[in-house]
Amino acid sequence: MTSEIQYEQGVGKVTRVRDDAVTAVMVLTWALLSLAAAFRWLGPGRDYFEYLYYYNNIPYQFALSDTRFEPGFHVVAWFFRNLLNVEYSVFALTIVAFSLGIKFYLMRRYLVHPILAMFTYIALFYPTHEYAQIRTAFALALGYGAIHLMFERRYLAGVVGFVVGFTFHYSVLMLSIVYFGAQYVRGRLAIIFLVAGLVFVSVFSDQFISAATDMFSAYNPLLKYYVSNSYFNEEVRITSLNNILPAAALFLAVFLGWFGYGRYHATFLTMSIASLVAIVLLSGSPVVAQRLKELLFVAVIFLVYRSPIVLRNLPPIVLIWANAALLLYLAFREGLLAI
Repeated sequence: MTSEIQYEQGVGKVTRVRDDAVTAVMVLTWALLSLAAAFRWLGPGRDYFEYLYYYNNIPYQFALSDTRFEPGFHVVAWFFRNLLNVEYSVFALTIVAFSLGIKFYLMRRYLVHPILAMFTYIALFYPTHEYAQIRTAFALALGYGAIHLMFERRYLAGVVGFVVGFTFHYSVLMLSIVYFGAQYVRGRLAIIFLVAGLVFVSVFSDQFISAATDMFSAYNPLLKYYVSNSYFNEEVRITSLNNILPAAALFLAVFLGWFGYGRYHATFLTMSIASLVAIVLLSGSPVVAQRLKELLFVAVIFLVYRSPIVLRNLPPIVLIWANAALLLYLAFREGLLAI
């Protein structure tokens, strides 16, 4: 069976054979990684004990005031804990399997190189999302699914995806804002707006951050601590290697004309660039900066594997591979994953 995949590059359609082996590899990888995250095959990792304590102490009488977590996540956790009465590992398996399943499905359906996309995603994001921040992983699956529904002009379903994703992690609001902004501001205009925004926020950084913190602290009480850098002594730096590599990749993508490949490429290129702008704008609040980067930089997966890999487009992709290898190494070194 064959399927034609449009990737607006000015050279017509690309025909890709739907190899059953590709699907089998992705399904097997999905199952193994879901089980690994749920049953901690690669070590406890970060956030595990916090989630475990939260889940085991959910009271039987339902109330949103019982937790700082988002309401959608809390409703599902309460249902699994009190109505289904299952262990945390079963709940985590459900959340992670859904998250990875949606993302792998999007890669299989929309990308020319889904296997490469899958393994790049695993190296870049699996240790921090599915293996650690499971509600973020779930919310991003809904958010990026909503973006693709929007591309298919299924607008109502896309809005619902964004709204439900927001109830699992409030950062999906930023994902939707950047996505909608990228529909109107992209190409050279996007670069101008991002630079102008950088200058504006740099000049009015204290006022801007204070207003944003006051606005969103009602949703997450820990935001003030994150913004004030209460838990970390070091700032994130755009000059660190794990930011230089993707910055160089995106610079080359712009230089090579990827904005001209069509709406799909332009949208995800703009979102990827915005992820690094967040690092610059919020370098003094490393948790917020890093999480915004991780939220938006998932877009790079859909950017680099949408088209067939040819020699002209290879340099940015090689830099993304180098960044993936570096971050996977750091995940093991820093104990996020441990075997």
